[in-house]
Amino acid sequence: MIEAQTRYAVQAIQAMRRRRLDFIDVRPEVQDAFGAELARKLRRTVWATGCSSWYKTPEGELVTWPGFTFDYWLRTRRIDLRRYEVRAAPG
Repeated sequence: MIEAQTRYAVQAIQAMRRRRLDFIDVRPEVQDAFGAELARKLRRTVWATGCSSWYKTPEGELVTWPGFTFDYWLRTRRIDLRRYEVRAAPG
């Protein structure tokens, strides 16, 4: 998963350089949908049964991937800038 994250971040940086962007940021509706999906999937895991674990924040939120590594790789294999707000650099 670390390799997939790194590859995704490099793609984002390359897209920013190629398109001369000041920033890219996840669209709020995309972030909300992703968070809701993770929460739904995490409810069915052992981590949601009341145990204490480093997978939980002090507030009790779960912060682990609820699926297969292969699924994570599929989701991060190519950046889709339509899911991001972007701003072009001046000039």
